[in-house]
Amino acid sequence: MTNPEAACQFTRRRRDRDPRSVPLAFSFEGSLAGPAHEVTVVRWSDPAAATLRDLGQHLRERRPRRELPVASLRGRLEVADRANLRIDRDLGLWGTLPALLWTATAPAAASEAAGMAALGWLVDDIAPEDDAARAAVRRLKDMARGRELLAAARREASVFSWAAAPASGTARPGPENATGFADLADFVARRLEGQEVLAGLGPLRRVAGGYLDANQAELITGPVPGGAFSLVLRVRVLTFPGRATPLVTLELSRRGWARGFRRTASRELSAYALPEAGGTALRFTLRRQRAAEGGHTYQPDGDFAPIARAFGLRLDLTGAEIAAEGHRLPGCPLLVVHKHGTAERSATKQGVPDRDKMEAYRRAGALLAPCGLRPWSGLREVPSATRPTKGREQRWRDRDDDAHRGRFERWRERELARLGACYPGSHRVVVGYHPACRDDAEQVARTLGEVLAGRVQVQLIPIPHDVHGPRAALPAPALPAPAASDIADLRARAWGPFVSEVRRYQADAAGRIDGVLIVAPEWYGATHDDPVNKRAGRIALARELRVPNQYLRPRREEGQRFRADQDPGELFETRTMMAWLDLAWRSVGGVDGARLAEIAADIYGEGAGAGAGRRGADPPDRVLAIGVLRRNRTRLANEPSFVPFAIELDVASGTCTARFAREDGPRMEITAALPLQEAVAELAASGPIRLAPEQAGRQRELQARAQRFFHEAITDSCRRARRPLVLIDAVACRGVWPWVADDKLDGGNVLLDGQLHAEAEWGDVRIVRVRTGNAPKVLLDGYYEGRCAATGEVLRYDAPVWAEAQLYALSDARAPVFLSFGSLLQTGLIRGASCYRDIDGLGKIAGARALYRRGPIRVFTGAWSTPMAVELTVARAAEGESPEQLARFVERLRTLHLHTGDWTAKPAPLYFETTLKQYLADYDLDEEGEEEEVEA
Repeated sequence: MTNPEAACQFTRRRRDRDPRSVPLAFSFEGSLAGPAHEVTVVRWSDPAAATLRDLGQHLRERRPRRELPVASLRGRLEVADRANLRIDRDLGLWGTLPALLWTATAPAAASEAAGMAALGWLVDDIAPEDDAARAAVRRLKDMARGRELLAAARREASVFSWAAAPASGTARPGPENATGFADLADFVARRLEGQEVLAGLGPLRRVAGGYLDANQAELITGPVPGGAFSLVLRVRVLTFPGRATPLVTLELSRRGWARGFRRTASRELSAYALPEAGGTALRFTLRRQRAAEGGHTYQPDGDFAPIARAFGLRLDLTGAEIAAEGHRLPGCPLLVVHKHGTAERSATKQGVPDRDKMEAYRRAGALLAPCGLRPWSGLREVPSATRPTKGREQRWRDRDDDAHRGRFERWRERELARLGACYPGSHRVVVGYHPACRDDAEQVARTLGEVLAGRVQVQLIPIPHDVHGPRAALPAPALPAPAASDIADLRARAWGPFVSEVRRYQADAAGRIDGVLIVAPEWYGATHDDPVNKRAGRIALARELRVPNQYLRPRREEGQRFRADQDPGELFETRTMMAWLDLAWRSVGGVDGARLAEIAADIYGEGAGAGAGRRGADPPDRVLAIGVLRRNRTRLANEPSFVPFAIELDVASGTCTARFAREDGPRMEITAALPLQEAVAELAASGPIRLAPEQAGRQRELQARAQRFFHEAITDSCRRARRPLVLIDAVACRGVWPWVADDKLDGGNVLLDGQLHAEAEWGDVRIVRVRTGNAPKVLLDGYYEGRCAATGEVLRYDAPVWAEAQLYALSDARAPVFLSFGSLLQTGLIRGASCYRDIDGLGKIAGARALYRRGPIRVFTGAWSTPMAVELTVARAAEGESPEQLARFVERLRTLHLHTGDWTAKPAPLYFETTLKQYLADYDLDEEGEEEEVEA
């Protein structure tokens, strides 16, 4: 055995990037004779479905309104048949696929199990209160006892059977494989179920899905020993334009488990039962309820009782008991998903190290190889001048350091020049402050004055006491059950005195103001500021004062804790500057026009923009981004807010204009193109925007109106631009513009607003479709190696590196598709570490040059992120322009924002949709926090 204290000469090697880049994805050859996936489909009989729909409608029309107890039936079905693959969240009554569930169980047994669960549900969980409801329930019970309630049939899907769309050559499910996305995901998940994909964590459990048309399936480990989390393996099926078969990707994340609650900020929480006998995880819900003694608690919903009865658990377990002690229950541990702002703080952060991702991918690959899935290698790196982020351009932090003072001075000189060009005279800001934050507001004024040499003029004005704070401590509308919009209206009116003071200041100063910065706490002791407050304040101030606004938390908040290496003063200064940069530049859609011109010259040639006499194309002079502001990204039904928008970047000035569509009585109105900060004010003044009235056929009307808006916005921009570029948000637009889908995308025939070849009136337009969340992570294979000086023993361990600031092209797609990986600024990451076990590795010997000691690399508990890719599909390039040139140009639009030195998730000007969305009067948009699980 090697002496662990022996010094080792350590040689670090990193494998070549391009040939050894590893996308975490699998591919296959399309074939009718490919592997088969057998599924039993359980449906309601036609009479049962009609009766249940009538009963549901009857309950909704009663006062108080009631709903069918969907959760309890889901719970019963999960327990009755553990081989369930998917249980429809709408119970197969209102969805597009009329099935109650899919299962691997044979039809007779599946029908029997589901029938018994449904009968128990009818007997125990539905309590009819009138004759009509009692008659409906009685009919359903009779059907159940007569075995006429459900029907089950076996179907066989050939999961590798995919057809190529005629125009684009893109994969779509063949006639033998109508539900191909869901079936392929389930097929892969079933082959990984029960297998140990992560060493030492035991077999994976499959989680039954809730949507019959979803392209993903999920598996989960048991809780990691010594850690309050499990690892989740998500299987996703993705298509790309011009690729004849889909990819199967693997995504690994940490799902944290709550051990207690700090607050009851969320309406509901997800929870899981992990019975020791069985290979599945059973999902149930904790719902917020008002407590008898005041306040709220979390209690199990109706989907928990079937689990409790099946495994001998107490039916009266509370949410707090489940969170605190559920993981210790013998036979069937219970776990509650950690949700930020609700659960107690956890020592384990989000994200999974790349070593764990690579190991899971390789082990899964070995398990999937026998059925024809192979590691995908269809990426080719495109040379690009982009670089990873360093320092985030926060040069103000260097101003007292003699070694870096010159960089600060150069940064300030550029910033002041930009200010003078955009805000003549000075940038005038009102700092509104909560009564407890006067000192913080004064510090804001001092910081801005010092860093920006007095070019920012600040006026301090206190805000009313009743516009921020916990909901229970603020005035409430005199309504039995006020909605978020009712509370928001009350908060908006409470801003009246502040608005009057700002107007008085403007009159006295005889000049404009350019923005409002609000300093207010986020936490009041253990209670969060009412989530409605910030949105209501943003909208009220933008509507009344016609200027953008930004929020800033104070230097310290009650109960806030800082690490030993954190200086609250430095942190506050950084947050102050970042808030001001957002207010000054994000609100105008600011990008670095001068730098963009340099990049364009590099991509298109030194004569870029010179016009005649050059070969090839000139770079775009205007970039138009189109999308839709909405809460639900994929479905149009019951959409509370729906706002088609267009944001245009003038490349020369580096600023944006915007326009949007809103309803005008029964018709649609398209606003004029306004500077972005004015468009923000107009959007805030518009109130909630539904775009089309609530009526039968609303979905078709939304599609028609959105396409009409897109057509007018693109046509108008192309008339004004000499070299137009249009960016289309694929995720937001796919529900209203079918042409943007993978299998319909055809730059030679744009179908829009009922017209073929809509591009004919747009001249030599460039079109790039932008899509997020539709690409595998990419790792660069690497390792560390050391040789022991005393014994010659070699120690080598894997240390993959993430793809960062790189551009790849899909080499196996007919269409020009590119993946742009951004950059994440992180510190403290240890390559080769795992988030759940120690690794035998090497550590540097203090004071020695290139000498290392063998020892364990301890479990990594910090946050870890791997850059996500943005997909760029070039639907149309200009004459004389290569798709790679255009992809490189769009890639750089992710890096040139004036308000941040980071890469943004989407390129400008599409990124500035986030600015508009902040002022959209939909008060439910941000009320719910995210469960603490990030695929990273």
